[in-house]
Amino acid sequence: MSNEVQARTLTNEDLATLEKAGVIPPNSDPAQVGVFSRVCKEKSLSPFSKQIHLTRYNTKDGPKYTIIVGIDGYRSIASRTGLHAGTDDAKFDLLPDGSFKTAAQLATERRLPVSATVTAWKVVANQRVSFTHTAVFAEFSTGQQKWQSMPIQMIAKCAEAFALKKGWPDELSGLHVEEEIGAFEDKQIAATPGRVVEQPLTDKEQDRWQDTVDALTNMDYAQVVKYWTDFKTGELANKKPFIILFAAAGCSKATDVEQLSELWGLLGKWTTNQDVKKYFTDRRKVLAEQQSA
Repeated sequence: MSNEVQARTLTNEDLATLEKAGVIPPNSDPAQVGVFSRVCKEKSLSPFSKQIHLTRYNTKDGPKYTIIVGIDGYRSIASRTGLHAGTDDAKFDLLPDGSFKTAAQLATERRLPVSATVTAWKVVANQRVSFTHTAVFAEFSTGQQKWQSMPIQMIAKCAEAFALKKGWPDELSGLHVEEEIGAFEDKQIAATPGRVVEQPLTDKEQDRWQDTVDALTNMDYAQVVKYWTDFKTGELANKKPFIILFAAAGCSKATDVEQLSELWGLLGKWTTNQDVKKYFTDRRKVLAEQQSA
């Protein structure tokens, strides 16, 4: 479909069709639908090709709407500027010393990634400039549907989307990819209208989140346990994303079953969480295979 066709204003008939197809939530606020239609036109994205759709979620202040764009839509927008100079393959579990895991290594080890880092390149003042973002798996994974069958690809898409948004903030401002919506609620969202979504972390909590990510990245297992012991009495210890982050970091750094058992005991009631359980189960399998090899 040409950009000219994509950029047309959506008619009432178009909107009715898109509502029936699930691209627009039923009985949506007309003003929000108008914004969606305007964004489709301004960004030259086609809702009929599923490049873009509208989702609704509820908060204590009433329904909120989010415009969702597929990663192909992000790539298309960046490419059309004529300034996109390539995107590097995702690096997983990147450390300060530059070491990282590839997708193939993770697949071979049958281990979930802790994080994905992607660099997008843009021509700025005749220079090729990098825009890099690291997405933490525990912050986005729902552990269901594609997050279960294609976890590596899903977190890589999140990292790429944020990297592109850093490089093209004007073009991508206010847009989100489906893969990042998992950060808004505790269970799988299938990008369908009317889903209830919990409020994301506050700005202050987001700052603490990044500090925690940075701290855990450089720690060994013993340091992770000590950090958790000091951290668990704080108010953020009841925030699920932080708990899953600790579980992911601790499991990835545990070198034997005894350490896993110790970590399991430290997490207490949170061991009933399915994401936490999966980290322990997957890591235990890896350790068992290493021991029998």
